[in-house]
Amino acid sequence: MHFKLPLLVTSLFASAITAASIPTSDSSLSSRATNASSTVPRNGVYVGQIWGQQPNKTSNGTHIELLPLIQNNSTVTHVILFGLAAFADNTTELGGVDISSPNYAWLPPQIKALQCAGVKVMASIGGAGNRIFQKLDQDFNTYYPLLRTATKTLALDGLDLDIEVPVPLNSTLHLLRSFNADFGPNFTLTLAPVSQALYLGPDPLAGGFSYHKLDSLATDATKPSGKIIDFFNAQFYSGGTPGNGSAAAQIQAYGEIVKAGWDANRVSMALATYNFDRESWRTIAGYEEEVKSLVERFPSFGGVTGWEYWNAGLNDNAVEERWEWVRDIGRALYG
Repeated sequence: MHFKLPLLVTSLFASAITAASIPTSDSSLSSRATNASSTVPRNGVYVGQIWGQQPNKTSNGTHIELLPLIQNNSTVTHVILFGLAAFADNTTELGGVDISSPNYAWLPPQIKALQCAGVKVMASIGGAGNRIFQKLDQDFNTYYPLLRTATKTLALDGLDLDIEVPVPLNSTLHLLRSFNADFGPNFTLTLAPVSQALYLGPDPLAGGFSYHKLDSLATDATKPSGKIIDFFNAQFYSGGTPGNGSAAAQIQAYGEIVKAGWDANRVSMALATYNFDRESWRTIAGYEEEVKSLVERFPSFGGVTGWEYWNAGLNDNAVEERWEWVRDIGRALYG
């Protein structure tokens, strides 16, 4: 499950800044990223914590840099910013700060640069204990327009719905159909259930409804796959997978998802980038071995999404820079 981090502050400043002022080298941009955003396997990462020092009245804070993902050959395909929220006072936040805050003037050009390199930039809605989906169910006309406007303001390529509280299926379906109608078939919509919800049935930590039934109803002939839900970032950590969290258990669980009728190309495996979950976390060498096994066993393997970028490789002596964790996963995915 995705945690609400105390230092997390990831709001964006609505700005007309372009990426022209950002120095990038064409030779350093990921050739995989420019082609793989709509293909598999995907190499994605959540940006859960974007500030080392939180902004306040006297400081603009110290932020994380996203550009190394494209300035180095990380092969990243999706960057998901956590987490977009709307409130009854008509404000919207990304990571706990209003999106109109001037502290975030630096981030729009970085988003634009990622997009120019072929990387899809999305935002995550929800997370552990987050009640936004219950609020949407109770008062859709208040909260949905705020999320829609924020998504347009931030010029996002898509949204990732992380539903970890009980929510009616019809409410989730209505939300998906609304985003799809407002943003069109090229807008990426994903869900992030615990992995077992895709093959063991309804799980209260993933909405409490049947994902098979939701997927059968969430259709649109204009979408490339005919499905409104483009793919799933299935959580394989923090109890999201039955068993001991070992590589063998995760590979077996992925196989169960495919046996349950899901196309492998629609299921990315969300993995822990550091040892907040000691059962499921492994060194990058361990992950590389696991990912290679998955690619071999499932030729249309959906890919990997790391949670999360701030601490990526923190507990791994083989990784010096956080973008290297993403790069090393890419090596296992793409050879």
